[in-house]
Amino acid sequence: MKLSQFPPPGKAILHHSGDTIAFTLEIDGASGGRAVLRTSLGGAKLLRREIIESMDSDRPPLAVDWSDFPMEPVASDNGKMRFSIRLPLIDIGFFRAKCCYFPQGNDVAV
Repeated sequence: MKLSQFPPPGKAILHHSGDTIAFTLEIDGASGGRAVLRTSLGGAKLLRREIIESMDSDRPPLAVDWSDFPMEPVASDNGKMRFSIRLPLIDIGFFRAKCCYFPQGNDVAV
């Protein structure tokens, strides 16, 4: 299984508050499953609070500012699955994002 993300991992992009950004994940050799965009976008308030609390309690930040946004399946071709999402850039600051794919049937029921 081969995964391709756009924008590609490691890419730094400059945008302005109010812009939108689109992410696409293409999976070759997969059938079924779901994709999410895991990002710190929208979590600036949580991050600031976490940094202050970590200093007060003498513990490292736990990265609770990250959230998962479901990606929508897009028409696939050539045996490749595609997922896409477009998000508004609502906060000012530095954010990270990555596309994650969860194959169908890989969960454990407890």
